[in-house]
Amino acid sequence: MKRNIQKLVLAIIALVIAIPSWGETSPKREHRSAWISTVYRLCWPTTAGTSSSVASAQKSEALAIIEKMHENNFNALYFQVRSRSDAMYKSSYEPWSSDLTGSRGATPAWDPLEYWVAECHKRGMECYAWINPYRYESSAGAWGTADYRKDHPDWIMEYNNATILNPGLEAVQQRIVDIVTEIITNYDVDGIVFDDYFYLNGTPTGSGYDYNLWKSSGTSLSQADWRRDNVNTMVRKVYNAIQAKKPYVKFGIGPAGVAYKSAASYGIETSSISSASDWQYDGIYSDPLHWLGEATVDFVSPQLYWKMNHSTNGYEKLAAWWSKACANVFKRHFYSSHDLATLGSANTTSEWAERGTQIQVNRNYDGLNAPGSVFFDSRYFTTTCQGFAEYLLANKYQNKALPPAMTWKSASDPGVVTNMALSGSTLSWTGVDNMRYAVYAVPNGVTPGSDVSSDYLIGNPYSTTFDVSGYTSGYQLGVSIVDRNSNEYTVTWLGSGSIVEQLQQVTIHTPTDGSTTAETFNFTWDAISGATYTLEISTSSSFSTINFSKTTTSTSVASTEFNLASGTKYYWRVKAAKDGYVGSTSYVGSFTTYSSGSSSGGGGTTTDLVKDPATYASVGNFSIENLWIYSVNTNNFPSSLTLSNRGMAALNGNVYIAQQGGTILEFSGETGELLRTIALTGDCKTSSSGTSLSYPTNDIFVDGAGNLCVSNLTLNVSTQPLTVCTVNLSTGNTTRVFESSLTSTGRIDYAAAIGDVTTTGGQIWAAVASANTVYKWERKSTGSWTAYGTTIASYYTNSSTSASSNGTAPRIMPISSTEFILDGHNSAPTRYTFVTSGTATLSDSFKNNTVCAPTQDNWNGLCTATLGGTPIFAYVSQYQNTAFNIVSNPSNFNFAEMQLLWTVPSNGLGNASNSSVTAQPAAISNADGSVTLFVYAPLNGLAAYKLTSSATETPKENLETVSLTSPSNGATTTNGFDFAWNAINGATYTIEVATNTTFTNIVATATTTSSTYSSSNFNLTAGTTYYWRVKAEKEGYNSSTSSTYSFKTATPNLDPVTLTSPSAGATVANGFNFTWSAISGATYTLEISKSASFSSVDYRATTSATSYSSNNFSLAANTTYYWRVTAAVSGYNSSTTDPQAFTTPMETLASVTLNSPVGGATVAESFNFSWSAISGATFTVEVSALASFATIMYSIETTSNTLASSNLDLTANTTYYWRVKAEKDGYNSSISAVESFKTPASSSGPIETPAQPDGGTYDIKSGLKIENLWITSVATSNLHEKLVGNDKRGMAAYNGNVYISLRENGAGYLLEYNGSTGEYIRTITLTGDYLTTSSGNANGYCCNDVFVDGGGNLCVSNMITSQNTTNELTICSVDINTGATTRIFESDLALSSSWRSYTLRFDYCSAYGDLTKTGAKVYAAAAAASYSTSWNNRYDYRKRVYCWTRNSTGTWTMVYREVNSFYPTSQTTSFGNAPRVMPIDDTRIIVDGSTSYPSLYSYGSSSAIMTDNFESNSSIKPEGIMGAGMCVAEIAEKPLYIYAFNDNTADYFDFAIVHNPDNFNFASMELLWRVPQYGLGNTSNEYVSAIPATINNADGSLTLFVYVPRNGLAAYRISDANANAIEDIELDFNDAAIKVINRVAYISEQADVINVYSAAGTLVASASNCNTINLASLPAGVYLISAQNGDNSMTQKVAIK
Repeated sequence: MKRNIQKLVLAIIALVIAIPSWGETSPKREHRSAWISTVYRLCWPTTAGTSSSVASAQKSEALAIIEKMHENNFNALYFQVRSRSDAMYKSSYEPWSSDLTGSRGATPAWDPLEYWVAECHKRGMECYAWINPYRYESSAGAWGTADYRKDHPDWIMEYNNATILNPGLEAVQQRIVDIVTEIITNYDVDGIVFDDYFYLNGTPTGSGYDYNLWKSSGTSLSQADWRRDNVNTMVRKVYNAIQAKKPYVKFGIGPAGVAYKSAASYGIETSSISSASDWQYDGIYSDPLHWLGEATVDFVSPQLYWKMNHSTNGYEKLAAWWSKACANVFKRHFYSSHDLATLGSANTTSEWAERGTQIQVNRNYDGLNAPGSVFFDSRYFTTTCQGFAEYLLANKYQNKALPPAMTWKSASDPGVVTNMALSGSTLSWTGVDNMRYAVYAVPNGVTPGSDVSSDYLIGNPYSTTFDVSGYTSGYQLGVSIVDRNSNEYTVTWLGSGSIVEQLQQVTIHTPTDGSTTAETFNFTWDAISGATYTLEISTSSSFSTINFSKTTTSTSVASTEFNLASGTKYYWRVKAAKDGYVGSTSYVGSFTTYSSGSSSGGGGTTTDLVKDPATYASVGNFSIENLWIYSVNTNNFPSSLTLSNRGMAALNGNVYIAQQGGTILEFSGETGELLRTIALTGDCKTSSSGTSLSYPTNDIFVDGAGNLCVSNLTLNVSTQPLTVCTVNLSTGNTTRVFESSLTSTGRIDYAAAIGDVTTTGGQIWAAVASANTVYKWERKSTGSWTAYGTTIASYYTNSSTSASSNGTAPRIMPISSTEFILDGHNSAPTRYTFVTSGTATLSDSFKNNTVCAPTQDNWNGLCTATLGGTPIFAYVSQYQNTAFNIVSNPSNFNFAEMQLLWTVPSNGLGNASNSSVTAQPAAISNADGSVTLFVYAPLNGLAAYKLTSSATETPKENLETVSLTSPSNGATTTNGFDFAWNAINGATYTIEVATNTTFTNIVATATTTSSTYSSSNFNLTAGTTYYWRVKAEKEGYNSSTSSTYSFKTATPNLDPVTLTSPSAGATVANGFNFTWSAISGATYTLEISKSASFSSVDYRATTSATSYSSNNFSLAANTTYYWRVTAAVSGYNSSTTDPQAFTTPMETLASVTLNSPVGGATVAESFNFSWSAISGATFTVEVSALASFATIMYSIETTSNTLASSNLDLTANTTYYWRVKAEKDGYNSSISAVESFKTPASSSGPIETPAQPDGGTYDIKSGLKIENLWITSVATSNLHEKLVGNDKRGMAAYNGNVYISLRENGAGYLLEYNGSTGEYIRTITLTGDYLTTSSGNANGYCCNDVFVDGGGNLCVSNMITSQNTTNELTICSVDINTGATTRIFESDLALSSSWRSYTLRFDYCSAYGDLTKTGAKVYAAAAAASYSTSWNNRYDYRKRVYCWTRNSTGTWTMVYREVNSFYPTSQTTSFGNAPRVMPIDDTRIIVDGSTSYPSLYSYGSSSAIMTDNFESNSSIKPEGIMGAGMCVAEIAEKPLYIYAFNDNTADYFDFAIVHNPDNFNFASMELLWRVPQYGLGNTSNEYVSAIPATINNADGSLTLFVYVPRNGLAAYRISDANANAIEDIELDFNDAAIKVINRVAYISEQADVINVYSAAGTLVASASNCNTINLASLPAGVYLISAQNGDNSMTQKVAIK
């Protein structure tokens, strides 16, 4: 019942839908698919869950979709299995999809992919696994901290609130490869397909996101090119993985619909689609042409989601562009993706027809027998748009289709199926593993041919059984093997075990279809050698009842043998049978029998017909008789034949007269009856641009393949083209096959053809009226036509009047691809040889045979035929009382050998004026060897004559047909191959080789008695497709001709040239030449690129020389390029060299001249360095204490040619040396001469003295002891001179040393001190990012603080005093070796419009975690100055603590919390000046300010709540609150808290060290010590900074550094008081692995390396490959000795006295 309803729907659809005028055949090969969207459950499933009941419902929904698509002849589905880094299948990499189970990672009760593949395959449908390679979250954070965020947070890249897996990471690329490999290994999918989710659209380049990854990659590509290369690399890896595992699995991508930005690199035009936007190239970094060019995809399915009439993205122009690119350039398949969204709102027949037209466009432009359509998405077939699928079935997908074959993939012939059997309705066979099959059901009597039509395809199963219900009787059942690349092999037919050759179909002639017969007539048809025929006649078109039947070996049966009723419509057909062949049946013809008074269709009745009254004598073997005549002279000329009926042609026994306005008159060739008037439809009345044609059907003719064609008359071919259309005689529909595109002017009346005008090699010919030009057009494989012209210089005329042009309405008859007969007004038919773009050669004419020459030349018309083996030629003899000469033409237009046979009609047709200047003969060769000749002159007459030859009266036996064996059909040959065929005893063979199937362009021929012939005897062109056949002849037999085979000659490969200069890796000089070795006759294409892969080409030039000057290119200086040369020679495959690198030179800048200071001069305390300027240069000023510059103290970069000395921290009364380095893009740098100067003696400030102990004594507390290592301070009168002065605010301990931050005049430095001794080491000048924001604005106070983050990175930060500037709080990591800084954090407040007016001040910030890693945090508290009372700017942000968290993309997200209170409680507005924040864990912080004590806060979701402070333990409460600074440490499992205790308002600055056993329960804290015992000093500290910092030492001890700006710096060692004393070590001497005797350490065994560390953790001695180390140079103390031997190590503490 369901199928019956569907048939009714189809019938209704077929009636109401207007089908476009393109050919509507359903191709045998076509990709028909739909996207099955599972993300968000768009298409499937509608419910989610893990229960068995949900699984059952999901299976039912899946089956409904699959069955719906199968019923409507779809053959593939794209099932989305990984939409958001999840899985619709059992995966070892991805969690189960929440779209399936309702919860990400929850396990379902079934495996969907396994089910979808199995059910698709049961129905013979392909199942592709659709994957989104990169997409992770559509909304950032959607998956929480699970899977990738937990295991690989560094893989995640976020932009615009969405996340993907970072395409630049090799680990991500490998993960995608692993996922694809897992799918194709575990599931029998037919293909893998990606859609267009690559980079998130619009992801900015520059800092952030993947900037650091790009910079660290070392690539020379731009960031955008690098991103595209990442995608290309992933695609390449996936393709290679598939080829390695299952090469038959197809791999394709569905990119965005427009992609032309790289087209020029492949020689692809873009003008036709330039109005469309290729946004994907720079938006998502997708370059589909690269994948096609690299052959790393098998197909593309661009998303052409526009209609035919779209203003910029019209469907047809985009589909045509993709089709040509894929087929002509890349040889890969193009399957268009169609949008069905508009069907959701307008499910109308016009919307259906729009998609039908789009499908037809794909078919029309297809160049690889691989059209395809993929619809987005399946819901529009199953739920949203009822009727659309049925429309496609009725109008586009009428037949099933095999998938297009991927012919570039390796394949071998698997043979044929065997053991075919039919049991009930089940057809079974034995097949081959991992193959598919095509199943055919061909009606009995129909010849299927070697490539069986899709009309008979009933299935494409994966199994070796198939249900053939409905085809078990009356059909021939066949099965072929179809491999997984979709190549089809030989068909086996049931009962034969192998392929059975099909007998060719009989062509029936008379009575013609739809005609009314005479009283008596003959049934006639074409002969088939050795066949027996059965003529069947029925009054039923289905032949349900056969009224008459006769079996015969003849090709003619008289109607008198049957008792046919008069005035009755009958149907007739002829069946042919022959032993060893499958029989064939002709098409069905109809006729109506004669009855008295019946009309002949408008041209008179049969009683109107008369015969030519003349009698014609036989000439030799030749005889002629008139069949009928209409003419002026016989007084029966029909009124229907007007002057507008100019052209005449004969086909299938009938004659056709063209009427200029678009109709054809069909006459019976046997009786002369007018059978019907055919109104033509379709293309014939307009040009391809839609312009109406003036005389659309002026002429009619038959091409070499038997196609009936009409052509127009064009009065000016430059403005209205000459067109040729084929005619479907059943429907009257015409199809345009040719249209000229000439720019020269001229009139063309008539055209002619040679070969098949619908296939490659077909030719159209025409002569221009009243001119001297003849054109021919040849059809190319693309369907386009190439025009050639030749000039006529001389004419032959049989009159006294000479001809100077082709004259009026000339006719042309091509006799080969290079020769033609021209019949012009005032000139007689003459043979010419066509000379392209030259003068045609007059080869022969009636000048050599005046007997046969026409008596008058004014009318044009001619034809040829063969009678009794002799060619004959018919042409107009005279235009007055029109008549035609018929001559024998034994030597194919050797005019001298022609013999006049007859002039017909001997009395002429008539003498009526005929301004059309045409009188046309046409001939039909009949099966009995006779020829029917029709002659026609407008306004004068139409007649038919039958010509016979006595030589044909005794038929000869037909010679058997030879079978071609080598080269096989479609083969590609090797050089010097042999043609071979089966031998026939006593036969002579003629081998013919042509460039077209109709053999109108034969390029080689030879006659031999052997059954082989060497191709070396022919001059065949390499890389060319040829067609060959063999004619066999034997005395006493009719000759036979083999079938036609094609072959392609191999195209030899051209050896690549040798690149000679520049050599690989060379740095070239300016104006150099590229040179390479020569290849004879070659042209060369030189290409230059900055990419070794030539992903883009910077320069390209073509030359025939072997050198090319670099001056022709604008090569950038100091740049590495790659060059290669492609050589091309006609007849060879081009060759391209491997790329070779070279580097262009840079110019060297002139050295600057140092102006001041010079010559050792003593400078003032403040002075300027100055030197000569160089436009556009950047200068680096270097200052050293050594003339050799072995050590450079300062290196400062500037674009000015002056530098203030205040940028340097120069020591008084010291001689320095300086020089300037100049740099400029495109130039080699230069360096000046060295000059010296001396600084003046210091007028104030302390004199430096060495660091010393602080003089205090400290008791052991809580099992810990402390000792001072050194101090430099005001209190001890030895403050180091570098610590005097302003702006030295921050301190950090790093790698055993201590660093003080120094900011001066927009520059930054670090003072480095030895952590063990307090010795000043150096001043480090910082360079790089710290000076500016990411947007280039200068950072004020750019090195205000220094600290170490949780990842061990030494960092500097700036101070911002007002957020309404363009400053940003910035943190940069420091390379301690070079001073280079790299920005790792920026607050992004000032640059945001919502923060731009805020008044925020940050002095210091702190880090929690590794600031270079995801999840790290930066804290800062607003200073008291974060307040403004101006009239328009009243903001108070003094109570806020800000926190920034690093995202996976490298960006930072900011939140702030307002504190609820301060301690002391009297402080209500702020923390004071320069507060510091110390994070304890994820939720707790300590904040210390100039007006508040350190207090503990819980950093909650909405505010910061104070939870503890010193009020609960006043014994450890600081005595002053002017210094902000603190740190934590741990030793001997005892947590310590260290903070500024006293300030200069109470006494000297010092620090408290407290035991913190309960992790900041202030009440439980215990004061251990205050250090220094006598303080650092009491100099005013306006910076509100007092900083402690610690280093953990290798021996388990702790080094504490304390620093107060302007007051001092000190170091203390804290250790476990219970650790072994020196005496204990000595007592354990005999058991120790490391022993010290007389200051020499002995190791118990040989060591690879021995290291000795001080108590401060500093390496002080080292030795290798020994078991002793001398410690004599070390001062007394405790040391840690570590010995390493391979993977083994030992460590021991020792004491030296």
